[in-house]
Formats: sequence, C-alpha cells, structure tokens
Amino acid sequence: MAPATAIATPEVDIDRIDVVDGFNARKKMDKDELQRLADTIKESGLVQPVSVAPRDDGRYDLVSGHRRLEAAKKAGLKKVKVTVSGGNPHAEAFYENNQRVDLNPIETALGLKALAEEFNLETNKKIAAKAGKSEQWVGEHLRLLSLPKRVQTYIASGDVPMAAEGLLRPIAETSPRVAAAICEVGKAEGHRGQQFVNRFSEIIGRTAQADLKNMPTMVSVPRFSLSDVIPDLNPEKAEHKKLIARLNEVFPSWGIETEDPRIELAEHEIDAAKAAGCLVEHLNSNGFGPQFIIDQEFGADLVERAIERRHQEADERAKAEAEAKAQRKAEKKAANQKAREEREANGEETPQAAAKLAAELARRFNDDLGVNLLKRRGTKAARHGLARAKAVAYLVVEDNPDLAGRGLRFTIEGLRDVQTKPLKGGGQKEKVTYADDAACTAELLRRIDNARSEAEVMEVLTEAIIAAILADNKAEPQSRRPHWHGPTELLARTLKAEIRELRPRRPRKPQRKAA
Repeated sequence: MAPATAIATPEVDIDRIDVVDGFNARKKMDKDELQRLADTIKESGLVQPVSVAPRDDGRYDLVSGHRRLEAAKKAGLKKVKVTVSGGNPHAEAFYENNQRVDLNPIETALGLKALAEEFNLETNKKIAAKAGKSEQWVGEHLRLLSLPKRVQTYIASGDVPMAAEGLLRPIAETSPRVAAAICEVGKAEGHRGQQFVNRFSEIIGRTAQADLKNMPTMVSVPRFSLSDVIPDLNPEKAEHKKLIARLNEVFPSWGIETEDPRIELAEHEIDAAKAAGCLVEHLNSNGFGPQFIIDQEFGADLVERAIERRHQEADERAKAEAEAKAQRKAEKKAANQKAREEREANGEETPQAAAKLAAELARRFNDDLGVNLLKRRGTKAARHGLARAKAVAYLVVEDNPDLAGRGLRFTIEGLRDVQTKPLKGGGQKEKVTYADDAACTAELLRRIDNARSEAEVMEVLTEAIIAAILADNKAEPQSRRPHWHGPTELLARTLKAEIRELRPRRPRKPQRKAA
C-alpha cells in the first residue's frame, strides 16, 4: 500500500497580504504583547495560520489573525501559513474578532458595522440576531460611531467610558471640537469610568477655562464679559469705546463704569444661540447646568441684541410709569371733583377757602401774642422770673449734655468715689473714680430744681460753665478724659473777669530727691 501523502498548509508571501478596513476590527495593539508573540514566532514559527481571502489581482485580504500577521512581520518572516476563507470574509472576521475580550468598544462597533453592511442588515434587531448579542448592546456600540473621530479615539483608549456617549453626542452634534476638548480635559484630570460621567458638568466648566491647543470658543452664559466675545477689545478704539459706553449705561455695575463691562443675556437670547447652532449645554432635569456660546461673532451680535432689549425695557418702564402717573393724577382729579361736588351739595366750604381762613386766623393769633408779650415786660413778668430762669437753664443743659460731666465731676466731692488700699511696704494707695456724664447732668438739674431765685439759678448754671472751662481733665486717664463741645471761647471771653478771680494757682511739681 502506498504511503499516505501529508497535506501541507499553504504559505504566501507576507507582503502580499493586505489589512483592509472592515475585515479586522483591531485598531490598537499592546507593543509588549506584540513583541512577546514575535519572539515566540521566531523560536517556534507561526503555529496558527492566518485567514485570508484571495483577490483577482493575486493579492490577499486578511480576514482574521491581524495580531499574528503583525507579529510575524516583526519576527522577520517572509512567508506565513494561511487558510483560505471559504465563506463570507466579513462575517468570518467579525465572528473571530467578537470572541476576543480585549477589543475596545470602537473596534467592536466597527466590526458590527462591517457585519451589517456585508449582510445588508438594516436594523439593530437583525444585527443582534446575526451577532448573537442583545439589541441594546448592538445599539450602544453602533451609536459610538456617530461621535467625532477624536472622541472615538478617547473611548477606544479607555480614557472616556462608553456611558458618556449620551452626554457627549448632543454636544458633538453642535461642536465636535468642544466634545473632543471635554474628553481631553477629563483625561488630563484623571476622570475615568463612571467618575467621568458623574463629574461631567464640572469637566465642561473647566474645559471652558483650560489652555488647550486649538482651544474652541466657549463663552459662558448668561453672564459674560465683553472681552469674551471681542478678544481684541481696545477702550481707545472708537467703535469699542462707543460700545463700552452703551453697555455701562444699560448694564451698570454698582454705579462704576468699567472698560470691560459684563453682559447678562435674557432667556430668549440664549434660545436664539441654540437655534443658530451656536450653543452647547448640559442641563439637569430642573433645566440648570453649564451653557456656552461657541461662536464669538454670534456672541457679539447677542451683545447688540441685549443692548437693544435693555433700551426697550427702559422705554417700556418709562411708559408704564408715565401711564401710572397719569392714572394717579386722573384718579386724584376725579376724587377732588367728587369731594367738591359733595361739599357743594352739603353747603361746605372748599379746602382752599378753609386754608385761607386758617392762615388769616393764625396771623391774628400771632399778632395778639406779640402784643401780650410787650404788655408783660417789666414788673408784670417779674413774678415768673424764677420759672423763666429755670427754663433757660434747662434748655442750656439739654443742648449741652456733656457740659456737667466736663467740670462738675472734678469740682464736687459727691461726684467722686475715693477708695484706699494698704500697700505691703507701708502706706496707702488711693483710687479715685469719677461719676459719668449722666450722673453729673442729674446733679446739675437737681441743683437747678432746688434753686429759690433767679440769681441762684444763674449761679448754679454759671458755676457749671466755669468748671467746664477751667477744670483740668488730666485728673483722669487719657482714654476717659471728658470733653465739652460748647462755645467755650465765647463764654470764656464773656466771663473773663470772674474766671480770672476763680482760677487757682498751679501747684508746683515736687522736686526730685538727689540720688
């Protein structure tokens, strides 16, 4: 019997095998793992062939075994063992790649897309049935492919989780650059996995403040500064100077004019930015969250709209106030007319006539008062002299609440408290406490009340005045020294002679004993 003939695995030149998009999902390979596989191939050869599909031009498209092919190239092989695909190459590629747990979400999504195109699968349900996965799983992966390529890169690398797709998609639809910038900031700050989702609002806010290469425009609304939408703002430039003046007029900042005024947009102005595709936002269920205008030119246009709105609001307020004033005037006029008619019906006089009569009666009363005052001058008023003197004294004390405290506390023994304390080395230490202003004023009023004649009233009051002028307030510490803010110079000049008689000699300072 003739010996059995072994069937050899075919080999092809490695440089005749092409990696074609749609056949192989793998986009990223670990360099260390690839090097280890290459070392194994150098030592033992390529044990498992790669699967290829022949082309009419004599070349081959790789169906599966992308990592093995790259490792073989790295190992320096010129030829590799192959198995020729006997079925649909796209389907075979997906079926093999789908079993690899190290595929990233984007690689998986591209494989699902290739499978759908190959078998003309038009719904996620059909794709899920073909792939052996759930419809939800298929939808979650395919939606990733609607994101910008730069965002897909962050998801493929694991820096941004799949769960962020729903957060990034509405932003990416308005501005792919902003969506990519958010991913870049999230990666830089180390927010991975669920943390990226939980802190999404914070990441957006910091993205607007980040210093990134090719940083997109992100102007926070509703409040922002003029320089945010006019980066070359120059207060000396005529058109900018005029705009700044207009903004300071309609958006006053605590009454202070500034060279970079702040603007506050109304809700309908923000809606206009959204309708124009110039707004990215991330609002919570209550409608609150970060909002950003992404077009400086449109932002500058909104500034003009805001100015016009504020002028219109001011005009409307002025019109409403004028109408309210006119209404009040008309109501007052109608009320006066009604009151006038009622008075006429009741035979009453008008307010003007009543006021005229009251003024005439007041003039007569005042004239009579003047006559009576003249008649009572001299002896007729003498019996009221004491009451008059006390009234004047009370008036002086009321107008000068610190008069008594300035001098009487130092000159009347009853307004001071002296305490003595024995010292360890012998002798005694005196502590003098003076009465406060209220106690001194009470004492002065008591003396005025007890006065029995006009002369005694004047004597009590004048003594208080002279004491206030002459008393040395250095008897008390600096922090408690009393002061009087009355007309001391005028009084001192008037009472000059008596003050000279009453002023004591200054005690001599004790001489220090020689050492």
